[in-house]
Amino acid sequence: MDLQNINCEAPNWEPLEGLHKLYPELFSMDDFMWMHSINGIECYKHRLMRNYINIDSNGDFWKYTNLQGAGGGGKHGYVKIDDIEASRKLYKMNEYQQQFDARHGVHQ
Repeated sequence: MDLQNINCEAPNWEPLEGLHKLYPELFSMDDFMWMHSINGIECYKHRLMRNYINIDSNGDFWKYTNLQGAGGGGKHGYVKIDDIEASRKLYKMNEYQQQFDARHGVHQ
């Protein structure tokens, strides 16, 4: 991983905003915090679940993982995931958010 390509200063909401325009019922922009970008991948953390959704400017989804499998020597990095895996993550985050909001009387 090239640490010189990490941006922790200037948030880029465009990839998440683009996804939200396609699926406004799936999540609220307020549910996420921009954390950083690395090598063109924008990393957004869900405010309650603390899980990430990582999107590049092309709308491709990524996950941060162990590149050598379980116990693989500590090499980690980003790998592209398909839209189905990404949508499962978003649905799970949305379901959790709705349950939390219902328990705490939050209305959106």
